[in-house]
Amino acid sequence: MSVRAHIGAIAEALDRLEGVAPAERERTRHLMHELLEAHREGIARLIDALDPDVARRLCADDEIAALLMLHGLHPVDLRTRIADAVGKLAPRLAAQHARLEVIEVGGDGRVRLRVEHAGKRGTLHAQIEEALAHAAADAAELHIEEVISVPVQFDRLQAGARR
Repeated sequence: MSVRAHIGAIAEALDRLEGVAPAERERTRHLMHELLEAHREGIARLIDALDPDVARRLCADDEIAALLMLHGLHPVDLRTRIADAVGKLAPRLAAQHARLEVIEVGGDGRVRLRVEHAGKRGTLHAQIEEALAHAAADAAELHIEEVISVPVQFDRLQAGARR
């Protein structure tokens, strides 16, 4: 099972706690918190012992990157990871006559993007969300504004107005 799959399973288990008695739910959440904090402290020490370039190279592995994001320890800041993901998506989106831009990456982890396309949405949002889920799973919120831009031929508009 991959790190991302384990993270998903943990999230599902935590969601299922909503149906459990409040005292048991709080004990379980406290246990999870302490376990994650213990792992976070250990991983932080390992990362601190590494050369910064080695730490960044390790993050090329999606599974290691996911683990570090889970613990808030990714050595590359959120803004840079978002910008890199948007840059990597650009050629694919351009082929679909779409453009993606970063509007804001807040210090609170909220990300605002704008996608401009010619009205043929297709799988644009899914592609964007998938790329950003890998690059920035630790973002608190992802908001994608949509702008539809349709090319207009002014000569046809003017000819129609003269009639």
